[in-house]
Amino acid sequence: MHTRFMLATPPPYDDMADWSSNRLREWANSLDTSRAPREINWWLSARWTPQRRACDRALDAESRREWAEGFLTLVNCMQRFTTYDRWSASADQFNMRALLIGQLGEVDGNTTWSADALVRDLLAALTLTPREAREQSRTWRSLPTDQILTLRRHKTLLAPLETIVGLLSRSADKDSVRDWLTVRPALP
Repeated sequence: MHTRFMLATPPPYDDMADWSSNRLREWANSLDTSRAPREINWWLSARWTPQRRACDRALDAESRREWAEGFLTLVNCMQRFTTYDRWSASADQFNMRALLIGQLGEVDGNTTWSADALVRDLLAALTLTPREAREQSRTWRSLPTDQILTLRRHKTLLAPLETIVGLLSRSADKDSVRDWLTVRPALP
């Protein structure tokens, strides 16, 4: 391991702007609970550079995917080391993956950049079935706050499906995606 990554305190995110995507991922993957930043705002600022570069259409596809992987790594760190919840982290990750799959296409043999793998991951993150969500959405105004929040989280998490549904292979997952996409507009 490179000693430059063994920092007692995290570098200011401004100093990280000149790092490569590999250096960023190596640093983030080397963190443990004793050395990782605990402030969520630090992470939100730090992830801006890889997010911006992943979305930069002037970069080639490989570079964009590498920066996106840096972004995904930082989102994982946010969830591990701060109060960033799994719903927000999952939404960030699914949206980034769907964006690049939609813009750059899939990468054979790489589950991060596969529409089918993204759908499997997304469906596994849901806590309701389409039927349960549909039933609850009919009376959502009378539901307890935590159930309304769950419905809203599902709606947010389902958004990336709209951009990649056309890329899915014929499978049971494709039918589930269609079910969820018909339910999504009714969710609060």
